[in-house]
Amino acid sequence: MNISASTRLRNANLQSRARELLKKDGKKPPKTESEDNDNNSTLNRTLLPDYDGVVYTLDAKLFGNIGRYFNHSCSPNIAVQNVFVDTHDIHFPWIGFFATKTIRSGTELCWDYNYTVGEIAGRRMDCHCGSAECRRRVL
Repeated sequence: MNISASTRLRNANLQSRARELLKKDGKKPPKTESEDNDNNSTLNRTLLPDYDGVVYTLDAKLFGNIGRYFNHSCSPNIAVQNVFVDTHDIHFPWIGFFATKTIRSGTELCWDYNYTVGEIAGRRMDCHCGSAECRRRVL
């Protein structure tokens, strides 16, 4: 399936489809995987607090499923949540995207990355979501 970031997902029953779980592979990324990404790569998203000295991230730069095409919006229509299916180990959740409101067919699915402006030194990301509630910066 070849899908560009601007492609709008179309489905007659989109609300129930948006509730389907998008599975993370359950493997811990090597520490160097996130550190070795060049400056043009997408930002990694921390999934869990640093309970045991290791930061767990979701990085769909090279591999992923349809969830890798969900963009940021300051007025999101889906939310992300850790879901435990194969194990109850907090280090290996599946990642579920859930509709936060009724979503009409043809509407782009977007979630709030929840970054804090200034949280990563030397990195800036302007927001271009176009929402009336746009915060103008993601990072």
